[in-house]
Amino acid sequence: MALYAYDKRKTIKPNVKNIFLKPFKGEKKAIAGYYKLLDNDNTEITPDAIIENHRDNTICRAVYFQDIISAHDTTTFNFKGLEETKGLGPIGTNEKSKSGANGLNAHVTLACNREGIPLGVLAIDYVPPREIYKKEKEEKGEKKKKKAYEETEILRWIGGFKKDVDITEKTVGLRITSVMDRESDFFELLIVADVHRVKNPIIFRSKHNRQI
Repeated sequence: MALYAYDKRKTIKPNVKNIFLKPFKGEKKAIAGYYKLLDNDNTEITPDAIIENHRDNTICRAVYFQDIISAHDTTTFNFKGLEETKGLGPIGTNEKSKSGANGLNAHVTLACNREGIPLGVLAIDYVPPREIYKKEKEEKGEKKKKKAYEETEILRWIGGFKKDVDITEKTVGLRITSVMDRESDFFELLIVADVHRVKNPIIFRSKHNRQI
């Protein structure tokens, strides 16, 4: 998925404000490398692969502190003006509107020490907006489930927690406390979290009234 104003000449169009090219300050080699990356069809270039080096450095910093917090939450990337870019859809309060901004959802896991100092990003999972999710299911000929999109959101929170668990299992002496918003309050996650409560305790905002 290419999130940029495409130009076959590999230059910036005069009438297009390409914010992604601003850091290169017109350097031809840097711009050529930018387009080469985005035009590459290599399946090995994935969101996880792009942040792999940063993630590894974040884990090294986490091991130094031994006891850290991983904050999980979903955010949106606004790509208004890129109407022809595939994979984008209505976001935020404009999700049900035809005239809203197009963008992409992302579930981010940020590592911090106990004093709240950021150590880096442990994971980023990109999530298609609801309308794009429905469209992709229809194109694949799959039957619509009443709560299909909600089920993917549950898996997103569980997947983020399992990535924290994977890190603690591959390191020595590291303890990660996962902190999540009220969207994570469902039994499926609690069942998974209970197994790993020693090295991977979890704290979340309550959404449902429960008898304890």
